[in-house]
Amino acid sequence: MTRYGSRIMTACCEVYGITRKQFKARRKYQHWCECRWMCWMILYRKGHGTLKSLGAEFGGWHYGTINHGIRRVEELIQINKRVRRKFEEVKHLMKGDV
Repeated sequence: MTRYGSRIMTACCEVYGITRKQFKARRKYQHWCECRWMCWMILYRKGHGTLKSLGAEFGGWHYGTINHGIRRVEELIQINKRVRRKFEEVKHLMKGDV
């Protein structure tokens, strides 16, 4: 995992209140999924890998799952204040490097 990817994952986990182990788990709790989606979206937007490479880097996820997660969290940021606030918190933790 890249250094930037590790920083993003740590920031997302801190904002969502989950551990790195929970982040990589295959469980489908809503806040765990949102945390993964947020991390994937930020990394993909910043050009830190393809869908396939992000899937491999974060636990062997299929590229279709990564794509779905990115699209889903982008939609949620637009319509859900709580998710938008979480995104802003991650940006703040990364000091605007998102």
